[in-house]
Amino acid sequence: MKRTFFIALMSFVLCFTCNCKGGDGARGGEQLNQLVGTWNAASTIVDRAENFITATSGAISIKQLAPDTIGFELSIVAGVGQFGIPNNKACKVSLKHAPSSGKYLLNVATDSPPTLENFPLTYSQSDGYAGQSTVTVHGQPRVVTASIKASGSGYVWSVSADESGPALKYEFEMKEKATKTN
Repeated sequence: MKRTFFIALMSFVLCFTCNCKGGDGARGGEQLNQLVGTWNAASTIVDRAENFITATSGAISIKQLAPDTIGFELSIVAGVGQFGIPNNKACKVSLKHAPSSGKYLLNVATDSPPTLENFPLTYSQSDGYAGQSTVTVHGQPRVVTASIKASGSGYVWSVSADESGPALKYEFEMKEKATKTN
């Protein structure tokens, strides 16, 4: 009886320390691994405050940046600059699991504001990653919603601000994993 109690107690402790919540059976880093790879993708970025809308398609490579962090980087065309040269901006996106809180922290950074830093998301198998918080966007407090949800054979990463100010939206549609050729 004592041995059974000890085994049950140790199983509970192991499950708790491995972040096995809600029966999903996976650690935070393992959940992130399903997003790693090269994806056929489409990106849409709207920022009315800076007067640009861009839509691109191509491949996006989501890489393991650290044991519990994934991310990708892309260059976006943000209108036409001086002498008709496209005004390119870098966009860096990362998602990190924070085991102490059980949350996932989304970071979206471009060459100019707004940026999201440590935006908290929760994970569930049915809803994917989702969160909502008030952040400062172009000097105004705005309610921002972010999510990463399964869609067909891929995922849609979406960040958007409420309608109380200039439109702001980042959307990355990972349609399907690209096949590798050697």
